[in-house]
Amino acid sequence: MVHKRLPGPAALAKMKDEVKRQGSSCAENGTRTPRAAVLPQRMQNNHQLFLNICMWRQKALVVLVIILLLWRRNRDGRKRVKYAPLVPRDVWRQTELTRLIDTSDRTCISQLRMCRALFYKLSARLREKGLLQDTCHVSVEEQLAMFLKILGQNHTMAAVGFSMWRSGETVSRYFNQVLFAMGELARELIYVRSTDTHDKIASSPNKFYPYFEGCIGALDGTHIRACVPAKMVDRFRGRKSYPTQNVLAVVDFDLRFTYVLAGWEGSAHDSLVLQDALSRTNGLKIPQGKFYLADAGYAARPGILPPYRGVRYHLQEFIGPREPKCPKELFNHRHSSLRTTVERAFGTLKHRFKILNNKPFIPFKSQVKVAIACCAVHNWILDNGPDELILDEATWYSQLPRSANRVSDYDGDVREWALKRDLIAQQMWNDRVGVYELPIIYFWMTKLQDVLKTEEGVSRNKYAWSDEETKFMLEWYIGVQKDKPTTFSWKQSYHLQCADALNERFGNGVTRNQVHRHFKACKERWSWIASARAKSGYGFDATTHKFIIDPSEKDPKKLGPTKYNYLTRPIKFFNLLEELFLNSSLADGSLALDQSTVNVPSDSDESEGVKELENYQMTEDDGGVDSDTIPRHSPSTEGTICSKKRKRVPSKNAWKGKRCRGNMNDEVSSSIMRLCDALMCANPAATVQNNVIREEPSDPNASLWKRIDDLVITETDKIAIATYLSQPNQEKFCGFLKAASDKTFQTWVMEFIGQKYGMA
Repeated sequence: MVHKRLPGPAALAKMKDEVKRQGSSCAENGTRTPRAAVLPQRMQNNHQLFLNICMWRQKALVVLVIILLLWRRNRDGRKRVKYAPLVPRDVWRQTELTRLIDTSDRTCISQLRMCRALFYKLSARLREKGLLQDTCHVSVEEQLAMFLKILGQNHTMAAVGFSMWRSGETVSRYFNQVLFAMGELARELIYVRSTDTHDKIASSPNKFYPYFEGCIGALDGTHIRACVPAKMVDRFRGRKSYPTQNVLAVVDFDLRFTYVLAGWEGSAHDSLVLQDALSRTNGLKIPQGKFYLADAGYAARPGILPPYRGVRYHLQEFIGPREPKCPKELFNHRHSSLRTTVERAFGTLKHRFKILNNKPFIPFKSQVKVAIACCAVHNWILDNGPDELILDEATWYSQLPRSANRVSDYDGDVREWALKRDLIAQQMWNDRVGVYELPIIYFWMTKLQDVLKTEEGVSRNKYAWSDEETKFMLEWYIGVQKDKPTTFSWKQSYHLQCADALNERFGNGVTRNQVHRHFKACKERWSWIASARAKSGYGFDATTHKFIIDPSEKDPKKLGPTKYNYLTRPIKFFNLLEELFLNSSLADGSLALDQSTVNVPSDSDESEGVKELENYQMTEDDGGVDSDTIPRHSPSTEGTICSKKRKRVPSKNAWKGKRCRGNMNDEVSSSIMRLCDALMCANPAATVQNNVIREEPSDPNASLWKRIDDLVITETDKIAIATYLSQPNQEKFCGFLKAASDKTFQTWVMEFIGQKYGMA
């Protein structure tokens, strides 16, 4: 294409004059100006426009150059921020991961709580099952390392991200992924390995075998610190000053967890958590003819064998010359030797994973899953070889943790299993002491018969509450609660006042403990009713106070006796129960999960804002000691606390539980009332024995001799006791025995005969 050169100014002027001449001639002739004559004018205008554009472009370019020069001058004056390239950062991440895992087994165990071989084996297992996958930036090993570092060291997401050269969001995302994967793997790791008699029992004849034949493990509950929304704190605050979750675990004698139920509120009784575990579809299943050992907080029931309450139990209390003196103490001593398995498992678990002993920083739903994941990792380590973090029994006994006998959780023994426990204890005693201790055996069998006279034993008097008494009790508590603040809680003094009011109204002689137990039963009943009303499958008629359910579901075998009675009958005192317990925080276990339901989707985590950490209330540390390590005494004056540093000699002011003192006060008050009734009789020589007024002969100790003669022991032992009490210096002691209750008198006789035969 050939570009023509534009005409110059002279040529344009000449062309302009020519156009004017032609235009004037056309105007004179009356003709139109030709197009060729207008074209040069337009070309001149375009040329001028082009020149203007070029000029402004040059000016803009000059201004831009000036701005760039000024910006560069200012930039050179500032301190430059240097950004590292991506390749060195990946190298640093890999270097940190290698230093964390491959340096040595000691470093790996210290940081990740397992050796290198188990770590790589677990990573391969998660990769093979498709639970975790390598990404373009994070490998499975790094994901698992970040997860174990949080569990083992209780480090925050930000702290782990800083050490691993990752952002907090990246650590949080992969933490949740590994937590889900371990929840899936928990179904394969937490299960019953065998139902045969364990070698620990079979290899100890005359100590554990054949008495505990059929025992496949031990169960217990432990409290793990929790962080929950502010409106739920009261439900999770139990015997601790801070919120906790109640975790029920079953452990075999190899310290492996066979069942875990986590997420129950800290205020829930252990018996309630156990009942939930037994009622779940895939929950705790006890094989026929087998049983688990439990502590004194549980009642004797099919498959659950607890120790005797109110008797020496902990191993430190039998050290040295303080050997068992009766069948109950012998049974408790051997029972404790086996049941410490679950305490060792809890101690090892909390020692391995520091997150269980400190304030959590994740939502509560994840806190529940973390407890189950820790048990799964614990089982994985034990399944693949020995573990150096588990203390041997000799070391463990020297620093053995103790748990209190939780009287408040006790619901009463089932007669069949209470009798089985008594028979095991008697068989142990017979095999230990031999035939020459026959008098003590006879005496013990008489006490065993007394225990079987009542359903709940001699230490608990069962009382049949009438509807009028129950209504009066609920109305009394409602009247007291009306003027109290929202932070009000029921103390023992209120139960004692209620017992006095009941005795004044009905004259039934009810005790404070009986009132307290009935109050708790009503509260637990309302808790079940409230949770049942919240379920979408159950309707409720507010007029008749009765649940509305499908007739096809009214099956006693399917629902169980408790649910069947509540769901098919009108609820008594519904209005009173609602008024008394409506605003109280009741544990319902709606957030509880076990290893079979840990990853099952549910709507429970959407309630009350358990997902939003902004709604959580972070409590302050109280500086207390964990429940699995706090030393406590059993109810015995001969208990001692042993440690590596020093031993404390038993004193007269030995610690006793409040509930034990309450039982003793009730017995003393009843004895005083019987003595007062005897003194007010017409015959001043009358005395009270077994609630029957009898005439007393001239001998002041005749009633005492009669009590000795009624004992089912040999005549030689009766004469020995009478000879000892006939001494002049025993006159005051005889007066004490005459006024003492049958339980106190029989206890002293058993001690006396034991000392006589060298069993003290």
